[in-house]
Amino acid sequence: MSHADNIYTAFGLLIASEIELPSLHPARLDGGATADVTIRLAPTPAPFGPPSYLGMNVACTSEGLFLEIPDVAAYRISGGRSIDVSPYADADPRTVAEYLLGTCFGGVLHQLGRLPLHANAFVYGGRAFAFAGQSGAGKSTLAAHFQARGFELLTDDLCALTLELDGQVLAWPGIPRIKLWRDAIDRINIPEDALRPLSWTDQKFEIGAQRSAPQGPTPLAAIFDLQREGPERPAGLRQLSGIAAANVIVANTYRRRLIDVQSLAPRYLGQVSHLVAKVNIFELNRHWGVENIPSEILLIEKALKEVIYRQN
Repeated sequence: MSHADNIYTAFGLLIASEIELPSLHPARLDGGATADVTIRLAPTPAPFGPPSYLGMNVACTSEGLFLEIPDVAAYRISGGRSIDVSPYADADPRTVAEYLLGTCFGGVLHQLGRLPLHANAFVYGGRAFAFAGQSGAGKSTLAAHFQARGFELLTDDLCALTLELDGQVLAWPGIPRIKLWRDAIDRINIPEDALRPLSWTDQKFEIGAQRSAPQGPTPLAAIFDLQREGPERPAGLRQLSGIAAANVIVANTYRRRLIDVQSLAPRYLGQVSHLVAKVNIFELNRHWGVENIPSEILLIEKALKEVIYRQN
C-alpha cells in the first residue's frame, strides 16, 4: 500500500496514511503537493518499563516521541511530520486508529508548536467557540445540541490552535464527528444508521458532522470550561481572568504531559499567556447530565452574542 492510498485533512495539515482513518475528511494531493504528516506501518521500538501515563508508556529520545499502548500498538512521532505505527497482534484496527487521532496527533501538534485543547469547537457568527472540560462534563452533548440548532461543528475532542503574528488565535478544523453516549443519543433522536460504534464500548458512538465546517481556520473568540455545579460552584456562567483563566488553559491542554517529556515548557507557557490576553475565558458550572441542557444553551447563546458584539 502506498502512502497516497489514504489522504486526509485535519488541524490544517494534509495527512498521508497507510492506515484508514474514516473519521477524517478525505483529501487529495494535487500537483506537486506533499503531505504535512505521513503515517506509516513500520517496526517501532517501544519504551521499556510499565505504563506511566494514562495507561501508556511514554519516552522521548533523539529519534522522536515514543508511545506504547499495551495490546494496541507502539507509535513513534518524529518532528511533527511522521508517525510510525507498529500494531500488536490481534489489536482492533479501530483502536489503533483512535489512538492515532487522539494521543498521537496531540504529540504532533505539540511538536509543531500548535496548542491542542481537549475541547469541542463550533462556529457562530464567524467566530470559533471552544468547550473544554473533563470527560463527562458534557462537551459532546452540548456540541450535538448546537449542531442540531444549525451551528457548524469545527472539531470534536481535540481543538488545534495557532497563535498568529498579528495576535489572533485561530482554531482549525479537526475531526468532523461527535462521540456521544447512548442516553444522550436517545434524547436527540439521532437515527441508528448514523451511528458508528467505538471499539471499546457498545454504549458510546461516533456521529459524523451534519454540516460542513469552514475549510480554513476561524478566529477563536472564547473558551468555556465546563465544571460540575456544587456548594462552591453555584450553577451559572462567569468570565475569568488572570491566574484563574490560565489554569483553565493548563487544565484543558490535551496530553499536557507530552510537553514536559519533550522539554517544550518554555514555549508552552508563552502560548498560555497569549491565550489569556487574547481570548475570552468563561467557567460554566452546570448540572452533570442532560436535564438542564435547554436552559444552559440559552445562557451560552447569550454569552456568544455578547462576545461577538464586543469584538465588532
